[in-house]
Amino acid sequence: MPMVESERYAAARMRSEEEQGQRWLVVAYLLVIALQVFAVIERLRMGSLNTVVWWLPFLALQLGMMCATWLGHRWARWILFLLLLREALLSLQLVLNFSNAGMVVTFSIYLVALYLVGLRDVGDFVRHEHRRHQMSAELEPASLAEKSAFWSLMLPAIAMVILLSGQPVPRGGYDSGPLLGLGAVVALVGGVIAGIAGMFAAGQRRLVGVLRAAVAGTCLCGLLGGMWMWAAAGFPEQLERARMLAAQKTKHYLPIQTTMLQIEVADRIRSELGRILNRAPDDFDTRKPLMAQGANDLQIVELVLAVERAFQVKVPDSRISAKTGEGASALTIDQLADAVAAQMKNKVATAAYAPD
Repeated sequence: MPMVESERYAAARMRSEEEQGQRWLVVAYLLVIALQVFAVIERLRMGSLNTVVWWLPFLALQLGMMCATWLGHRWARWILFLLLLREALLSLQLVLNFSNAGMVVTFSIYLVALYLVGLRDVGDFVRHEHRRHQMSAELEPASLAEKSAFWSLMLPAIAMVILLSGQPVPRGGYDSGPLLGLGAVVALVGGVIAGIAGMFAAGQRRLVGVLRAAVAGTCLCGLLGGMWMWAAAGFPEQLERARMLAAQKTKHYLPIQTTMLQIEVADRIRSELGRILNRAPDDFDTRKPLMAQGANDLQIVELVLAVERAFQVKVPDSRISAKTGEGASALTIDQLADAVAAQMKNKVATAAYAPD
Protein backbone atom coordinates (compact mmCIF):
# COMPACT_ATOMS: atom_id res chain seq x y z
CA MET A 1 0.00 0.00 0.00
CA PRO A 2 2.74 2.57 0.83
CA MET A 3 4.38 1.72 -2.52
CA VAL A 4 1.14 2.45 -4.39
CA GLU A 5 0.81 5.80 -2.62
CA SER A 6 4.42 6.59 -3.46
CA GLU A 7 3.82 5.81 -7.13
CA ARG A 8 0.69 8.00 -7.12
CA TYR A 9 2.62 10.82 -5.50
CA ALA A 10 5.42 10.51 -8.08
CA ALA A 11 2.90 10.49 -10.94
CA ALA A 12 1.10 13.54 -9.54
CA ARG A 13 4.38 15.38 -9.11
CA MET A 14 5.39 14.54 -12.69
CA ARG A 15 2.07 15.85 -14.01
CA SER A 16 2.52 19.02 -12.00
CA GLU A 17 6.01 19.59 -13.43
CA GLU A 18 4.77 18.95 -16.98
CA GLU A 19 1.89 21.41 -16.53
CA GLN A 20 4.30 23.99 -15.12
CA GLY A 21 6.59 23.46 -18.13
CA GLN A 22 3.61 23.93 -20.44
CA ARG A 23 2.79 27.27 -18.77
CA TRP A 24 6.40 28.48 -19.03
CA LEU A 25 6.52 27.51 -22.70
CA VAL A 26 3.30 29.44 -23.36
CA VAL A 27 4.81 32.51 -21.67
CA ALA A 28 7.97 32.24 -23.79
CA TYR A 29 5.92 31.89 -26.97
CA LEU A 30 3.75 34.90 -26.15
CA LEU A 31 6.80 37.07 -25.40
CA VAL A 32 8.60 36.17 -28.63
CA ILE A 33 5.50 36.40 -30.87
CA ALA A 34 4.52 39.79 -29.40
CA LEU A 35 8.05 41.08 -29.93
CA GLN A 36 8.13 39.86 -33.53
CA VAL A 37 4.73 41.38 -34.33
CA PHE A 38 5.83 44.70 -32.84
CA ALA A 39 9.06 44.62 -34.89
CA VAL A 40 7.15 43.93 -38.12
CA ILE A 41 4.71 46.77 -37.40
CA GLU A 42 7.57 49.19 -36.70
CA ARG A 43 9.34 48.28 -39.95
CA LEU A 44 6.14 48.67 -41.93
CA ARG A 45 5.50 52.03 -40.28
CA MET A 46 9.00 53.16 -41.29
CA GLY A 47 8.38 52.00 -44.86
CA SER A 48 10.97 49.19 -44.74
CA LEU A 49 8.86 46.69 -46.67
CA ASN A 50 11.90 44.98 -48.23
CA THR A 51 13.34 44.28 -44.78
CA VAL A 52 10.09 42.67 -43.67
CA VAL A 53 9.95 40.49 -46.81
CA TRP A 54 13.49 39.24 -46.28
CA TRP A 55 12.73 38.64 -42.61
CA LEU A 56 9.63 36.50 -43.25
CA PRO A 57 11.50 33.18 -43.84
CA PHE A 58 13.26 33.55 -40.50
CA LEU A 59 9.95 34.31 -38.77
CA ALA A 60 8.39 31.27 -40.42
CA LEU A 61 11.29 29.12 -39.20
CA GLN A 62 10.82 30.37 -35.64
CA LEU A 63 7.08 29.70 -35.72
CA GLY A 64 7.68 26.25 -37.21
CA MET A 65 10.10 25.33 -34.43
CA MET A 66 7.59 26.57 -31.86
CA CYS A 67 4.87 24.33 -33.29
CA ALA A 68 7.23 21.35 -33.56
CA THR A 69 8.36 21.84 -29.96
CA TRP A 70 4.75 21.94 -28.78
CA LEU A 71 4.09 18.64 -30.57
CA GLY A 72 6.93 16.97 -28.71
CA HIS A 73 9.86 17.13 -31.14
CA ARG A 74 12.78 17.55 -28.78
CA TRP A 75 15.23 18.54 -31.53
CA ALA A 76 12.93 21.47 -32.42
CA ARG A 77 13.19 22.80 -28.88
CA TRP A 78 16.95 23.15 -29.17
CA ILE A 79 16.82 24.59 -32.68
CA LEU A 80 14.41 27.18 -31.27
CA PHE A 81 16.90 27.77 -28.46
CA LEU A 82 19.67 28.47 -31.02
CA LEU A 83 17.43 30.86 -32.97
CA LEU A 84 16.57 32.80 -29.82
CA LEU A 85 20.24 32.84 -28.83
CA ARG A 86 21.14 34.46 -32.15
CA GLU A 87 18.46 37.12 -31.72
CA ALA A 88 19.63 37.79 -28.16
CA LEU A 89 23.24 38.24 -29.31
CA LEU A 90 22.22 40.63 -32.08
CA SER A 91 20.16 42.64 -29.58
CA LEU A 92 23.08 42.69 -27.13
CA GLN A 93 25.35 44.24 -29.76
CA LEU A 94 22.78 46.94 -30.47
CA VAL A 95 22.46 47.62 -26.74
CA LEU A 96 26.24 48.02 -26.45
CA ASN A 97 26.45 50.47 -29.35
CA PHE A 98 23.21 52.47 -29.15
CA SER A 99 21.48 54.09 -26.17
CA ASN A 100 18.06 52.79 -27.08
CA ALA A 101 15.53 51.68 -24.46
CA GLY A 102 13.71 49.58 -27.06
CA MET A 103 16.84 47.50 -27.70
CA VAL A 104 17.27 46.94 -23.96
CA VAL A 105 13.69 45.69 -23.70
CA THR A 106 14.18 43.46 -26.76
CA PHE A 107 17.36 41.94 -25.33
CA SER A 108 15.65 41.36 -21.96
CA ILE A 109 12.68 39.60 -23.61
CA TYR A 110 14.94 37.30 -25.61
CA LEU A 111 16.97 36.55 -22.49
CA VAL A 112 13.82 35.60 -20.56
CA ALA A 113 12.57 33.47 -23.48
CA LEU A 114 15.94 31.68 -23.65
CA TYR A 115 15.78 30.90 -19.94
CA LEU A 116 12.21 29.60 -20.16
CA VAL A 117 12.85 27.38 -23.20
CA GLY A 118 15.86 25.84 -21.45
CA LEU A 119 13.99 25.06 -18.20
CA ARG A 120 13.85 21.45 -17.00
CA ASP A 121 10.06 21.66 -16.57
CA VAL A 122 9.75 22.61 -20.24
CA GLY A 123 11.87 19.58 -21.11
CA ASP A 124 9.53 17.37 -19.08
CA PHE A 125 6.53 18.76 -20.95
CA VAL A 126 8.18 18.19 -24.34
CA ARG A 127 9.06 14.60 -23.39
CA HIS A 128 5.47 14.04 -22.27
CA GLU A 129 4.15 15.35 -25.59
CA HIS A 130 6.70 13.19 -27.41
CA ARG A 131 5.36 10.08 -25.69
CA ARG A 132 1.74 11.13 -26.17
CA HIS A 133 1.93 12.01 -29.87
CA GLN A 134 4.58 9.57 -31.07
CA MET A 135 4.02 6.65 -28.68
CA SER A 136 7.66 6.56 -27.65
CA ALA A 137 8.71 3.87 -25.20
CA GLU A 138 11.27 6.13 -23.55
CA LEU A 139 10.11 6.87 -20.01
CA GLU A 140 13.31 7.40 -18.04
CA PRO A 141 15.11 10.73 -18.05
CA ALA A 142 18.46 10.90 -19.82
CA SER A 143 21.47 9.50 -17.99
CA LEU A 144 24.73 11.35 -17.36
CA ALA A 145 26.32 9.72 -20.41
CA GLU A 146 23.44 10.73 -22.67
CA LYS A 147 23.38 14.29 -21.34
CA SER A 148 27.13 14.65 -21.81
CA ALA A 149 26.96 13.31 -25.36
CA PHE A 150 24.10 15.67 -26.16
CA TRP A 151 25.97 18.73 -24.88
CA SER A 152 29.12 17.68 -26.73
CA LEU A 153 27.06 18.18 -29.92
CA MET A 154 24.98 21.14 -28.71
CA LEU A 155 27.85 23.34 -27.52
CA PRO A 156 29.68 23.47 -30.88
CA ALA A 157 26.35 24.44 -32.46
CA ILE A 158 26.10 27.25 -29.90
CA ALA A 159 29.68 28.29 -30.74
CA MET A 160 28.77 28.50 -34.44
CA VAL A 161 25.72 30.63 -33.67
CA ILE A 162 27.87 32.96 -31.56
CA LEU A 163 30.50 33.35 -34.29
CA LEU A 164 27.88 33.96 -36.99
CA SER A 165 26.14 36.66 -34.92
CA GLY A 166 28.80 39.32 -35.38
CA GLN A 167 27.73 42.71 -36.73
CA PRO A 168 29.63 45.62 -38.35
CA VAL A 169 30.98 48.03 -35.77
CA PRO A 170 29.36 51.49 -36.02
CA ARG A 171 31.52 54.58 -35.99
CA GLY A 172 32.98 55.02 -32.53
CA GLY A 173 31.04 51.97 -31.32
CA TYR A 174 31.99 48.97 -29.22
CA ASP A 175 33.54 46.05 -31.11
CA SER A 176 31.84 42.97 -29.66
CA GLY A 177 33.95 40.61 -31.82
CA PRO A 178 36.41 39.71 -29.01
CA LEU A 179 33.51 39.09 -26.61
CA LEU A 180 31.77 36.81 -29.11
CA GLY A 181 35.03 35.02 -29.85
CA LEU A 182 35.59 34.40 -26.14
CA GLY A 183 32.06 33.02 -25.80
CA ALA A 184 32.63 30.68 -28.75
CA VAL A 185 35.90 29.43 -27.27
CA VAL A 186 34.24 28.78 -23.91
CA ALA A 187 31.46 26.83 -25.67
CA LEU A 188 33.99 24.71 -27.59
CA VAL A 189 36.00 23.97 -24.46
CA GLY A 190 32.79 23.01 -22.68
CA GLY A 191 31.89 20.73 -25.60
CA VAL A 192 35.25 18.95 -25.35
CA ILE A 193 34.83 18.46 -21.60
CA ALA A 194 31.27 17.18 -22.06
CA GLY A 195 32.43 14.84 -24.83
CA ILE A 196 35.21 13.36 -22.71
CA ALA A 197 32.79 12.89 -19.79
CA GLY A 198 30.27 11.30 -22.13
CA MET A 199 32.86 8.88 -23.56
CA PHE A 200 33.98 7.84 -20.09
CA ALA A 201 30.40 7.35 -18.80
CA ALA A 202 29.28 5.56 -21.95
CA GLY A 203 32.31 3.28 -21.83
CA GLN A 204 31.52 2.34 -18.26
CA ARG A 205 27.91 1.42 -19.14
CA ARG A 206 28.77 0.03 -22.62
CA LEU A 207 26.39 2.36 -24.44
CA VAL A 208 27.70 2.13 -27.99
CA GLY A 209 25.36 4.71 -29.55
CA VAL A 210 26.02 7.26 -26.81
CA LEU A 211 29.77 6.62 -27.09
CA ARG A 212 29.68 7.35 -30.82
CA ALA A 213 27.75 10.56 -30.25
CA ALA A 214 30.25 11.71 -27.61
CA VAL A 215 33.20 10.93 -29.90
CA ALA A 216 31.53 12.81 -32.77
CA GLY A 217 30.86 15.83 -30.54
CA THR A 218 34.43 15.92 -29.25
CA CYS A 219 35.87 15.65 -32.77
CA LEU A 220 33.51 18.40 -33.97
CA CYS A 221 34.66 20.72 -31.19
CA GLY A 222 38.29 20.02 -32.03
CA LEU A 223 37.70 20.62 -35.74
CA LEU A 224 35.87 23.91 -35.20
CA GLY A 225 38.52 25.06 -32.72
CA GLY A 226 41.32 24.26 -35.18
CA MET A 227 39.56 26.10 -38.01
CA TRP A 228 38.96 29.09 -35.76
CA MET A 229 42.65 29.29 -34.74
CA TRP A 230 43.74 28.91 -38.38
CA ALA A 231 41.43 31.73 -39.46
CA ALA A 232 42.59 33.97 -36.59
CA ALA A 233 46.26 33.38 -37.48
CA GLY A 234 45.72 34.46 -41.09
CA PHE A 235 43.59 37.51 -40.32
CA PRO A 236 46.46 40.10 -40.39
CA GLU A 237 47.58 38.82 -43.80
CA GLN A 238 44.03 39.05 -45.12
CA LEU A 239 43.79 42.66 -43.95
CA GLU A 240 47.04 43.52 -45.73
CA ARG A 241 45.92 41.83 -48.95
CA ALA A 242 42.62 43.70 -48.80
CA ARG A 243 44.48 46.99 -48.34
CA MET A 244 46.76 46.31 -51.31
CA LEU A 245 43.82 45.25 -53.47
CA ALA A 246 41.95 48.42 -52.55
CA ALA A 247 45.01 50.48 -53.47
CA GLN A 248 45.24 48.78 -56.85
CA LYS A 249 41.54 49.28 -57.54
CA THR A 250 41.68 52.99 -56.75
CA LYS A 251 44.75 53.71 -58.89
CA HIS A 252 42.60 54.73 -61.85
CA TYR A 253 41.22 57.63 -59.80
CA LEU A 254 44.60 59.39 -59.68
CA PRO A 255 44.36 61.34 -62.95
CA ILE A 256 40.73 62.32 -62.39
CA GLN A 257 40.11 65.86 -61.25
CA THR A 258 38.78 66.29 -57.73
CA THR A 259 35.39 67.59 -58.87
CA MET A 260 34.79 64.56 -61.13
CA LEU A 261 35.75 62.16 -58.36
CA GLN A 262 33.41 63.90 -55.93
CA ILE A 263 30.57 63.66 -58.44
CA GLU A 264 31.08 59.90 -58.76
CA VAL A 265 31.22 59.48 -54.99
CA ALA A 266 28.13 61.68 -54.51
CA ASP A 267 26.19 59.57 -57.02
CA ARG A 268 27.08 56.42 -55.10
CA ILE A 269 26.10 58.08 -51.81
CA ARG A 270 22.71 59.03 -53.24
CA SER A 271 22.19 55.44 -54.42
CA GLU A 272 23.05 54.05 -50.99
CA LEU A 273 20.80 56.60 -49.27
CA GLY A 274 17.96 55.71 -51.62
CA ARG A 275 18.38 52.05 -50.74
CA ILE A 276 18.34 52.77 -47.01
CA LEU A 277 15.34 55.13 -47.13
CA ASN A 278 13.56 53.19 -49.90
CA ARG A 279 13.41 56.24 -52.16
CA ALA A 280 14.70 57.22 -55.59
CA PRO A 281 18.31 58.59 -55.59
CA ASP A 282 17.23 61.65 -57.59
CA ASP A 283 14.96 62.73 -54.71
CA PHE A 284 17.93 63.90 -52.61
CA ASP A 285 19.53 67.33 -52.64
CA THR A 286 23.33 67.03 -52.27
CA ARG A 287 23.57 70.39 -50.47
CA LYS A 288 20.76 69.81 -47.98
CA PRO A 289 21.42 68.15 -44.57
CA LEU A 290 20.54 64.47 -44.52
CA MET A 291 18.44 64.94 -41.37
CA ALA A 292 16.25 67.40 -43.26
CA GLN A 293 15.69 64.82 -46.00
CA GLY A 294 14.22 62.12 -43.78
CA ALA A 295 17.30 60.31 -42.45
CA ASN A 296 17.78 59.71 -38.73
CA ASP A 297 21.03 59.26 -36.81
CA LEU A 298 21.04 55.46 -37.17
CA GLN A 299 20.42 55.65 -40.93
CA ILE A 300 23.22 58.19 -41.32
CA VAL A 301 25.58 55.82 -39.50
CA GLU A 302 24.45 53.01 -41.80
CA LEU A 303 25.03 55.24 -44.84
CA VAL A 304 28.56 56.16 -43.76
CA LEU A 305 29.44 52.50 -43.12
CA ALA A 306 28.05 51.49 -46.53
CA VAL A 307 30.06 54.21 -48.31
CA GLU A 308 33.22 53.25 -46.42
CA ARG A 309 32.76 49.63 -47.47
CA ALA A 310 32.08 50.61 -51.07
CA PHE A 311 35.21 52.76 -51.44
CA GLN A 312 37.45 50.90 -48.94
CA VAL A 313 38.24 53.99 -46.88
CA LYS A 314 37.85 55.18 -43.29
CA VAL A 315 36.43 58.68 -43.00
CA PRO A 316 37.57 60.61 -39.89
CA ASP A 317 34.84 61.66 -37.49
CA SER A 318 36.05 65.25 -37.64
CA ARG A 319 35.05 65.46 -41.32
CA ILE A 320 31.40 64.50 -40.77
CA SER A 321 30.59 65.54 -37.20
CA ALA A 322 29.23 69.04 -37.89
CA LYS A 323 26.08 69.91 -35.91
CA THR A 324 23.31 72.43 -36.34
CA GLY A 325 22.31 74.90 -33.65
CA GLU A 326 19.71 72.41 -32.39
CA GLY A 327 22.35 69.69 -32.01
CA ALA A 328 21.24 67.66 -35.07
CA SER A 329 23.66 66.38 -37.69
CA ALA A 330 24.40 68.93 -40.42
CA LEU A 331 26.07 66.40 -42.72
CA THR A 332 25.22 66.74 -46.41
CA ILE A 333 25.90 64.45 -49.36
CA ASP A 334 28.47 66.90 -50.74
CA GLN A 335 30.34 67.01 -47.42
CA LEU A 336 30.44 63.24 -47.17
CA ALA A 337 31.56 62.99 -50.82
CA ASP A 338 34.38 65.50 -50.15
CA ALA A 339 35.55 63.51 -47.14
CA VAL A 340 35.48 60.18 -49.01
CA ALA A 341 37.28 61.62 -52.05
CA ALA A 342 39.99 63.11 -49.86
CA GLN A 343 40.55 59.80 -48.08
CA MET A 344 40.69 57.91 -51.41
CA LYS A 345 43.33 60.26 -52.81
CA ASN A 346 45.32 60.14 -49.59
CA LYS A 347 45.11 56.33 -49.54
CA VAL A 348 46.36 55.99 -53.11
CA ALA A 349 49.15 58.52 -52.52
CA THR A 350 50.47 56.68 -49.44
CA ALA A 351 49.90 53.04 -50.50
CA ALA A 352 52.93 50.99 -51.43
CA TYR A 353 52.23 49.16 -54.66
CA ALA A 354 54.23 48.14 -57.73
CA PRO A 355 53.72 50.32 -60.83
CA ASP A 356 52.00 48.86 -63.90
